[in-house]
Amino acid sequence: MTRFAITILLALPFFGGCGSLHGLQDWEIERKIADEKREQQIKIAKQEAKQKLAHFLDAAKQGDAEAQYQLGKGYLDRVSGEGFLNHTIDEKEGIKWLRKAAEQGHADAQFRFGWQYVNTSPPKDPVEGIKWIRKAAEQGHAGAQVELGNLYSYPRYEIFPADLAEGTRWYRKAAEQGDAGGQISLGVCYCYGRGVPEDKEEGVRWYRKAVEQGNSNAMALLGSCYYDGDGVPQDFAEAVKWYRQADEHGDPFARYELGKCYYNGEGVPQDTAEAIRLFHRDETQLSYWGPGRELMKWYINGDYFPDEEELERWFTQLRHLAEQDGKSEYIVKEAKEAADLLLALEAKGIRR
Repeated sequence: MTRFAITILLALPFFGGCGSLHGLQDWEIERKIADEKREQQIKIAKQEAKQKLAHFLDAAKQGDAEAQYQLGKGYLDRVSGEGFLNHTIDEKEGIKWLRKAAEQGHADAQFRFGWQYVNTSPPKDPVEGIKWIRKAAEQGHAGAQVELGNLYSYPRYEIFPADLAEGTRWYRKAAEQGDAGGQISLGVCYCYGRGVPEDKEEGVRWYRKAVEQGNSNAMALLGSCYYDGDGVPQDFAEAVKWYRQADEHGDPFARYELGKCYYNGEGVPQDTAEAIRLFHRDETQLSYWGPGRELMKWYINGDYFPDEEELERWFTQLRHLAEQDGKSEYIVKEAKEAADLLLALEAKGIRR
């Protein structure tokens, strides 16, 4: 028998005859079993969720603060920390139960209740919201302490003026109890001298504490410190290491910085194709540091060639950003860069 004939005989079960029929039937049976198992799991999960909802509702009506908090979160988020599911969001009902728990001194409820009043769009009642956030912060709630630090450091409402030292004080309270958000915010304060004397080495120390907790934002910031030589010796390879780790955790800023390193050949061999691949994962996020904006610069330089749909989207987004009207330094800078890019594109004869 020839080698060709032997090969055909061995392949028959995959290309035809009883072998392929039996394989198909086995696959269909396995899929049906898997579907039935999945449906049963969903049914059980719904039953358990219904039981939990009934339990929380009963306990909440009897004045149990934790049950009131979980019930309030469940109505606002669909899934509470305890895992019960509401099929519809009911903000009014959620706030009602959060208030009941907050009034009993439940710190998580106080923070979430205050957050709902401050961070909705438009905000319901910033004064009332901040009052409850402060109550939670004074109880040692780390998330509330970070939020209060934000409100002092980056005031959004004309309730009290910016007070960087007070903002830093609240960040420190959260950081010292191990909260990664507080550690990052305190690190930023030291790196940029916000509310404390500038001390980049101290800033890096706080970033590292958050990195040890697996925080991707801290990894990206640590990468930037190595890239710029802030608080540590400049080391592009070390910067790439931290950018890559943060990117693997889904951090978009790190992905952007990693893409730039590939484009410029800093810490890695120069690789424009890899830079473009990284940027294309987020090119629609056209923020000040956005990959899309960097791609436009490469397009102007002749290193990247978008299709017509992408080019049209860029122009639409650029016009929107250039027409922004705001007082903050960030918005002014973003609008100016967008306007400059539009001018550069038009100078190349590229108009839409």
